[in-house]
Amino acid sequence: MNRDKFGRFIKKSIPWNKGVPCSEESRRKLSKIQKEKYSRGYINPFSKRTHSKKIRKVISKRTKLAMQNPEIKEKISKTHIGKHRSPKTEFKKGFKHSEEWKKNQSWRFEGENNPFYGRTHSDKIKKKLSDIFSGSKNHFWKGGVSKINKRQRRSLKFRQWRETVFKRDKYACQICGIKSGNGKHIDFHPHHIKPFSQFPKLKFDINNGITLCKNCHLKIHTHKFVGGGKKYGK
Repeated sequence: MNRDKFGRFIKKSIPWNKGVPCSEESRRKLSKIQKEKYSRGYINPFSKRTHSKKIRKVISKRTKLAMQNPEIKEKISKTHIGKHRSPKTEFKKGFKHSEEWKKNQSWRFEGENNPFYGRTHSDKIKKKLSDIFSGSKNHFWKGGVSKINKRQRRSLKFRQWRETVFKRDKYACQICGIKSGNGKHIDFHPHHIKPFSQFPKLKFDINNGITLCKNCHLKIHTHKFVGGGKKYGK
């Protein structure tokens, strides 16, 4: 293999052993050497070191360009079919956790146990995340087949409007007065006093929003569209 004056490998140089498989004896020797290294507490030469910002940007750029190539994506996909990170995890193929295990895992990250408990992303971060994963950049993108109404309800602007309405109403249903707490979680909905579809200019008007629990919200729409029955809230 050719090297430059600094001893670095020259790109596009073909190594002498390319395509030449190792013999079984060589593989055994290499395996033995690696096992001995780790048994003696072998430390990775790159341990506690990090790439510079410049290098990370180069790696990120090249990776993104490579992943845009369908041939490379297909090759990676085929390589990982039926494979595991370790032979020790082979038994987990098709394995399902018990309900008890799921509950324990859920409890570990609930409330104050969650490392993000009591914290929220800033508006700047929310906007950045929205720009990264919206439209054609989203891996679920299908050419814009979703209705405009649905896209608006999933937008960052709608989520911010909803959160503002909830805060103003102190996270309580404005009909029955129910709140979350004491181990009880209430699913709140932001309801438009004047319909979302009929008054497009009032879609994100705070005064046109009201906090309702799921049950009261369903009663309103059932009474409105199905007809009959008792008036909601009674």
